[in-house]
Amino acid sequence: MLEAFDTGPLSWVKDEIDQSLKKVLASFNEVSQNVSDFASLRLTLAHLYQVNGALDMVGLEGCRRYCSEIEKLTNKLALEIVPVNPEVMAQLLLAVETLSQYLQDLLNGAPDIPMRLYPTLKPLVEAQGESIDESELFFPHTDISTPRDLPVNSIEESSIPIFVAEQRAVFQKSLLDWLLTKNPSALNHMREAIVKVQQVQVKNAPRTLWWAASAFADALTQAKVGDDNGAKKLCRKLDRQLGNLSLGDAKAPSQLLRELLYYVAISDRVTELISRVKDVFELDD
Repeated sequence: MLEAFDTGPLSWVKDEIDQSLKKVLASFNEVSQNVSDFASLRLTLAHLYQVNGALDMVGLEGCRRYCSEIEKLTNKLALEIVPVNPEVMAQLLLAVETLSQYLQDLLNGAPDIPMRLYPTLKPLVEAQGESIDESELFFPHTDISTPRDLPVNSIEESSIPIFVAEQRAVFQKSLLDWLLTKNPSALNHMREAIVKVQQVQVKNAPRTLWWAASAFADALTQAKVGDDNGAKKLCRKLDRQLGNLSLGDAKAPSQLLRELLYYVAISDRVTELISRVKDVFELDD
């Protein structure tokens, strides 16, 4: 069950955030009425920076990610990298108003679910000629240990990089096969390689990452996951992470874990592993 949002820290900085956002809205309104006079946008960046800092301080990662994109687009407008026009200014105004309302909703008792901000974030990113996946606003609780009963393969620590390199080769071949043919057996080989990598992990963070990756591999059998371009890009990220691991870098990026959990969250409970990961991370919430 979703934990209630702790409004205490936000309440301490809410007035400061509101004042900064009002100044941002005033600036955006002025520019929207006269798009040729956009010099004030450079000053607006300072207010957005203050908002971003406050959001970071109170741990609202999703809101900070959202505000960073507003700041990024505003900077590109100020530098004339992106042309200033009424449409993009209207999108910015809506984005700031949405953020302001979202923060007020949190104070009123709403849960912190940053994916609600995605519809107004997407146009800002696309205005810059880029793209964004909904998974980038997915912030589940990840400070969770894997179950203790997971199978373990206790090999010499010095042998782990070589072992991972071997599994990466299997993963790469199987991934290419799956992307070209959608062969279910290729997915099985990908999953087996990931499971073997998970079993040799000594520390909890990488073990958790590869356990979630195993469930992600299961989820790829479902069309709504396997046909998703973001999921395909995530497969390539896993390949790069295997490469890092084979070179002795056992870091487990939190963003990568969140993306894996996102696709597990939107998948159906078709395997015991998916169900277990969903339950441990409370992904149905």
